Amino acid sequence: MQDLNPFSEVEILVQTRNQNLLNVVKVVCAAFGVRRMHDCSEASELAETFEKLKPDLLISGLSGEVEAQLDAMRALRRHPSCPNRYFPAIVVSPYTERRWVMAAINAGAHEFVALPVSPKRLWLAINHAVIIGRPFVDVEGYFGPCRRRRVDRGYKGPERRADGSSPDPSVRKAQEAVVGEMMAEWNATKAA
Repeated sequence: MQDLNPFSEVEILVQTRNQNLLNVVKVVCAAFGVRRMHDCSEASELAETFEKLKPDLLISGLSGEVEAQLDAMRALRRHPSCPNRYFPAIVVSPYTERRWVMAAINAGAHEFVALPVSPKRLWLAINHAVIIGRPFVDVEGYFGPCRRRRVDRGYKGPERRADGSSPDPSVRKAQEAVVGEMMAEWNATKAA
């Protein structure tokens, strides 16, 4: 019988020093049907582990040396011999100040998930990063998923991209639906 779970063949690498976060991510992902999970604790091990395993998804739990962890993700994205520079990446972090969220996005993260994390929120982030995704951009100083999350319909200035392209409207609509769900969940937890 064919396994219809889209995540049954996904291979995930979790990079974190936080053993509790590692356990939560492993349990939640196993509940979603993920069968192949690996981990490394040090940011300095990330490139070697990534090259050896060639995972489909990276989940990075920020703790301790946050800059080193973000630098390791950024280096993977920029390294020309990386087996898959287009890998989806999710950052899970207790550091929710705007500067850390932007630092994670600028390092090449698809998604940023604040701790404490719920299974639903982690599922939404994985689904968004792996299934929906975002187009990649390669500009001076940055390689990774498009950082634009919303379309400013009132913008009348020059195109910022040299080719004038913009993300696929069907992808944008799916992204907006996922973001809407995440905001509704966040608002419900704030009200509780």
